[in-house]
Amino acid sequence: MINRFYIQFLAIIFAGLGIYYILSSGLYPIAIVNRHWISARAFRQDHAIAQAYYGTVVKAKNADELLKEIKRATLDKVIENELVYQELQKRLGTQLSAAVEKVVSDGTKDKPQLATAVQKIYGIGFDQFKDLVLVPEARIELLESRLSDSQETLAGWLIEKRKDASIILLTTEFGWDGMEIVLK
Repeated sequence: MINRFYIQFLAIIFAGLGIYYILSSGLYPIAIVNRHWISARAFRQDHAIAQAYYGTVVKAKNADELLKEIKRATLDKVIENELVYQELQKRLGTQLSAAVEKVVSDGTKDKPQLATAVQKIYGIGFDQFKDLVLVPEARIELLESRLSDSQETLAGWLIEKRKDASIILLTTEFGWDGMEIVLK
């Protein structure tokens, strides 16, 4: 009887620690885009970069409103990046990683001061900047070139994909109006 009590007690403790770890690490979804999760961690990382970039502006009078708008725009951009990634996965498949790496390396070669500038402006290392900023932009550039081959524009494609996408937000702070993230 006492052993059973200790086992149940330990199970509750470990379950609580597991939930704490998941929540504190941001391993839970904040949005679901066409059945693919966007983790809170990924959103926080992108938001931190945006906030670092706009940090001097945030000291203005309406800082709270501006911070909310930065969060809204960041989540909207993360969803857009996910839609682009999903489309390129369909079009390029296993060749996607190599194509993205080529675009990134072509854009960063002959720029020796880039890593130093990234550290000064954003306060992060170049590898993290590459993953959070350069890779998504390279994907957009790749998709844009593929779309131009078929006489489409990225803006038109994004409008159609945003209309057709299944977006589920798991936050009470924002909503989805069928085209973009809106503040509630």
